[in-house]
Amino acid sequence: LTILAFGEIVMDKMPSTPSRLKPPGMIGRVIFGFICGMVSGQAWGANWETCAAVGVGGAILGAFIGYEIRKGWVHTFHWHDLPVALIEDLVCIGGSILVVSHALFLAY
Repeated sequence: LTILAFGEIVMDKMPSTPSRLKPPGMIGRVIFGFICGMVSGQAWGANWETCAAVGVGGAILGAFIGYEIRKGWVHTFHWHDLPVALIEDLVCIGGSILVVSHALFLAY
């Protein structure tokens, strides 16, 4: 999954990559959100179905919110897309680490 995540980070920067809100990108996000939620739920001894649903919801919300924020920053600050995309990646990775570490703390 980590290798696929890094691949997504690289592919997201390519100009030929379709919108994250269209089927190929959104379907992949939903599938990986489901898998990550399910695995996390099992690892923490929580209800995996609930965790998988939260993972799917997070993937969908993250796609839409990330798109709007990225588009807004590019438009508002008149920046090129690449620096904004890299900042978005750092925020997403940091936020994911924060969520997982907080969830691990709550599980124990």
